[in-house]
Amino acid sequence: MKKILVSDFDNTLLFDHHFKEEDIQAIHSFQKDGNLFAVCTGRSYEGIRVPSKGYIDYDYYILATGSYILDRKANVVFQSPLRQEDIAHFEEKYRNRYLMAYNTGNQYYAEDIYYQKTFGAADIITMTGSLMSLAILCENTQQAQLEEEIIEKEFPNLKGFVNKIFIDVVNKECSKGSALSYLKQRYPDSKIYGIGDSYNDLSLLEASDISFTFSSSPEDIQNQVDHVVNSVAQAIEIIRKDC
Repeated sequence: MKKILVSDFDNTLLFDHHFKEEDIQAIHSFQKDGNLFAVCTGRSYEGIRVPSKGYIDYDYYILATGSYILDRKANVVFQSPLRQEDIAHFEEKYRNRYLMAYNTGNQYYAEDIYYQKTFGAADIITMTGSLMSLAILCENTQQAQLEEEIIEKEFPNLKGFVNKIFIDVVNKECSKGSALSYLKQRYPDSKIYGIGDSYNDLSLLEASDISFTFSSSPEDIQNQVDHVVNSVAQAIEIIRKDC
């Protein structure tokens, strides 16, 4: 039986721009045994490729909160671009209230000058027809959670996911959890394990056969998983013993 570990990126694999050496070694050993390791994130492909280069070769990239999936060679295997009318409606409501960012799946773009240095400048005209997700930056998590509820009510085609003070917005049918459906269809005899640290990982954890989070994660997330661990390496140790 093939085992597939699907992992969140920020504060699960990457901490303060660094990977843990024990995690890297465990991932390499896991893949060497014939298992698959996938990253599952709100980031774009470039946002994963650049910091991971020389450290991790992912078997799948689940990007833009499940709306864009690439295989090991960066071939597109699934994509669900946002509808133009939904983008226009969303911008009308939020553009002058919050910093907005745009994710094409390959690259992330921002309006704010500070974030442009990291992501690149937003040009909505050139991105027409290729946006996989939108994001707004709120002042705090409580505000983000409130706006997530508003998006749920006012945008029937969209779904928001709180990621600390960001809200990642994708098509209603997309989520980190829905992306696991592709892996389950591609590998029907496999067992899928998921690991994440925050609320935007809940759909990933729920869709996994066996789920993991950290002892540092919110208590209500810890209460919804199968195992609470201190690292990806520790999760892999448990997975390797699982029959």
